[in-house]
Amino acid sequence: MKKILIFISIITIGIIILSCSNLKSKKKGFIHFYSDNNQTFSITKFNNIGTLDIVKKKLFVKNTEGILDTNKQGKFVQMFLMANNKNYILFAPPRKTIDIKITKSGLEFDEKDYLNKFIHNFTLEINTLFSSRKKLDKRIEDINLAKKDLITKLDKIKKKLSQKEYNLLRAIIDGKMAHIKFMLADTYKIKDYNNKYFDFIKTLNINNNQFMNFTDNVNVIHDYLKVRYFRRFNKNFYKSDPDIIFINQELNSKEVASAFTGLIVSDLIPDVSKEEKEILIEEMRINNVFEKYIEHAKTVKAGTSLGKKVGNKAKYIETLISYNKDFSIDMLKDKIVYVDNWATWCGACLHGIKYFNKKYSKIKDQKDVVFVFVSFDRNEEIWRNYIKKHNFNKKNIIHLFNSEDMDTKYAKYYGIRSLPYAYIIDKNHKVANTKPVTFEEASFISFIKNK
Repeated sequence: MKKILIFISIITIGIIILSCSNLKSKKKGFIHFYSDNNQTFSITKFNNIGTLDIVKKKLFVKNTEGILDTNKQGKFVQMFLMANNKNYILFAPPRKTIDIKITKSGLEFDEKDYLNKFIHNFTLEINTLFSSRKKLDKRIEDINLAKKDLITKLDKIKKKLSQKEYNLLRAIIDGKMAHIKFMLADTYKIKDYNNKYFDFIKTLNINNNQFMNFTDNVNVIHDYLKVRYFRRFNKNFYKSDPDIIFINQELNSKEVASAFTGLIVSDLIPDVSKEEKEILIEEMRINNVFEKYIEHAKTVKAGTSLGKKVGNKAKYIETLISYNKDFSIDMLKDKIVYVDNWATWCGACLHGIKYFNKKYSKIKDQKDVVFVFVSFDRNEEIWRNYIKKHNFNKKNIIHLFNSEDMDTKYAKYYGIRSLPYAYIIDKNHKVANTKPVTFEEASFISFIKNK
């Protein structure tokens, strides 16, 4: 009997050891990067989506390898990877470990990493829609066909994805296609929200619980609400004075409604007094916004965006990194300064810069006007390479670098929480205009010449 018990004990111990060893080798919640030929790569931040927290991480890289622990997040983690001077958006699903290989030609994914393979191919396809020069009707037709084709491709791999992964990819497709259409409305000056052009919002599923889990979709929801609000009340919906009741009526998903409300209130708080902040937070509570978003709003400091107020002194530009070493703040003395805050990852920013370059020859000789472009790129190398590649270092143009961090003294002072954002500094070095005519507008040249 003793021998039998000893034998059973040995087997039991062996099973436990084997189980522990398997658990260790299959530990979930990590994303592993590795590269060939010493390709350089880095992750500057990842976004714990589903919350308001953007967590800055520097990926530990050793011998061309790096492991990022996403185990504690419990949600999809949206990451921004820079490799070989290219930007990539990646997602790490909760409690899954994936491998990504970085090569000279791009990224290689696990055979079963259907989520990131789809996003990678989707990004390549979407770039052609952004760069198209066809007429509006043809561009809309191409967008609709591309959307239909992408959904068909997604449905073919549906069984290989979790329901959350599938919903996330649908949210990315729906949101990005709507984003392009809203952008085209600006380009072609379609400003009447009763125009049939905007009827595409009827098929936009913003109540997909994963919709806010793609950071670009925040602006899509805002544009959607602007159309819906105008059609319902015949007046404009302002992000600076949000109708929280309306938002929570329109957005049926509590997760989406709460996250969006939390974000716009957080954007608004730096511009209001402490008393107004308390009113906003109370409105959030009355409208049943998730407590985590209310708690976040409480941590945002009221009255910090002094640079957004006309008449206040322009500050902190001298704290930024200059493209040209000889830059001095004195170069802006007695000048009208048009400041454009942008990034190479911001589609709307690049769209505006394209119009600026077209009009540049007609405004380059304005002696009293200087154009300052402040980059919020993820790293300095991407920013410098873009300027060099596009021959963007020209007369009367100053290039400065802030980094992607919107918590710098500069970004906080001017209340910059989304891009693009422009403002004007007058000859007395005071903020003169926080809503100047944009590069895209037909009146931009006359606006500059009359300064």
